[in-house]
Amino acid sequence: MAHFKLRAEKNCLNCGSIVEDRYCPHCGQENLEPKETVGHLFMHFFEDLTHFDGKFFNTMKPLLAKPGFLTEEYIKGRRVSYLHPIRMYFFISATFFFVLMTFFIGGSSSLFDSNVKATNVAQKDSSAPLTAHLRITTKSKMSVDLAFNQGADRKHSVREYDSAQKSLPIPEKDDAIIRYINRRWYATMEYIYAHPDDYQDKIAEKFGHSFPQMLFIALPIYALLLQILYFRRKQFNYVSHAIFAVHYYCVSFIAFFLIMCANRIAGFGKYVGMAILLLLLYYLFRAMKRFYKQGGFKTFIKFLLLTLSMSVVMFVLVSAFLANSLLSLAKMG
Repeated sequence: MAHFKLRAEKNCLNCGSIVEDRYCPHCGQENLEPKETVGHLFMHFFEDLTHFDGKFFNTMKPLLAKPGFLTEEYIKGRRVSYLHPIRMYFFISATFFFVLMTFFIGGSSSLFDSNVKATNVAQKDSSAPLTAHLRITTKSKMSVDLAFNQGADRKHSVREYDSAQKSLPIPEKDDAIIRYINRRWYATMEYIYAHPDDYQDKIAEKFGHSFPQMLFIALPIYALLLQILYFRRKQFNYVSHAIFAVHYYCVSFIAFFLIMCANRIAGFGKYVGMAILLLLLYYLFRAMKRFYKQGGFKTFIKFLLLTLSMSVVMFVLVSAFLANSLLSLAKMG
């Protein structure tokens, strides 16, 4: 570290304590002259950056090469040499989602193929069920029909629905929750019918922006599942499981970034992506075995239960967030 000019005075500018050496014994601030040059400012920035980089790379090597090791070190109290798990999580996840939104969703590509074409065919006879068929054709020549069916007694817009509700006697009106869902649904359908060519991109954008929140919600659930699976291991509390989950999340972000890159490689790219995914699952098994100190068979059973349980949790969360992205397409009056 470069040594900047120390103050002649021995009072700490931050807390007022007496400073006998370079650092305040009470708050830890360095007793430097407060007036800095531009060179000093950039030197401070460089030192902070290299200090972070040093810890970052010291952390990445055992994180990737020794499954479960960093969590073990953290629980044992050996922490100063590595990045704090929460700090590392926010740094890696922020980088991952920035790259995801910039190059994989926000750019020329999206969650839907860039060559997706949609046509909208709607029946406008209010006495018959209204069916809108959205034909989606991808490069692989696969097609999917999504049908939105509404009964003859249903109205086709938020305004018509509200009008119909007002005309009904109070006992026959929808309650507040049903009314909110119906109005959301009709507003969404109106938007889709009015924007058949770009609504999919809007859904992809909204879902992409909500993806970090979805994973953040899943993290404490992941730790809770670990606590249930290892409820007999009293030496591990909920925080221990949460740190394990954070470390695995960090590895997962790196793995999924590599998978996304591999999938863009023509030909063998998808096989590379599959290999990375298998390695990620094997990493989880090895991390569980090392950190929780159980035999291979018990760890494998718990690994299967954890993977299956989290698959169900993620399916529910993805479905909920996709539904929210769909229903938030249009603003209701």
